[in-house]
Amino acid sequence: MRRRTVTALCAALALTACGADGGTTSSAPTAVPIGSLPGSIPVPSTEAPTTTTLVNQASSTSLSPAAEAAACLSTWPLRDRIALLVWPSVYAADWAEAVQVVGDYGVGGVILMKPNAAFAGELATHLTELDDASPHGVLVATDEEGGQVQRLAALGDLPSQEATSAMDPADVQQQITDHAAVIAAAGVDVVLGPVVDVRPA
Repeated sequence: MRRRTVTALCAALALTACGADGGTTSSAPTAVPIGSLPGSIPVPSTEAPTTTTLVNQASSTSLSPAAEAAACLSTWPLRDRIALLVWPSVYAADWAEAVQVVGDYGVGGVILMKPNAAFAGELATHLTELDDASPHGVLVATDEEGGQVQRLAALGDLPSQEATSAMDPADVQQQITDHAAVIAAAGVDVVLGPVVDVRPA
């Protein structure tokens, strides 16, 4: 979970940091000493993040996660910072390829498309495979809008937005809270769902 927290912060910081280099990168990759950065943070040592190098977890400091992420990100080549902003769609049928893409390209996240019931039953295990393959941890997003647009219906049905609009607000809140707990336990970090929806009467 800590790897994903740092990844999320790095992805946010990358939106600003990618422009800080003026469109240039170092002519050669530079290694970063293991003891030079705090916390459990990945240290990219090559332009292509094909292996995982983590800072020793024993070296803890009082730095906030945001400060740790900023310290880490400042050492990364521009290519790796840009990769944090790339989130490809991944499918259960091509899972081995998804794991390879995450490991080879160091993307910041993936968008999980609808898995079958058998795959969803082992979702936490499969998402751990992605996280382990990543040089820095990977965030997982999915569409859970309810009704016809729900990728993880195998973990519990959500009614459509039209149906929930007729429900008691407290019941809707409880239903969403319960479902969020289930998918979070399975390893999903981001839900792509509507904040508000309107239609003509």
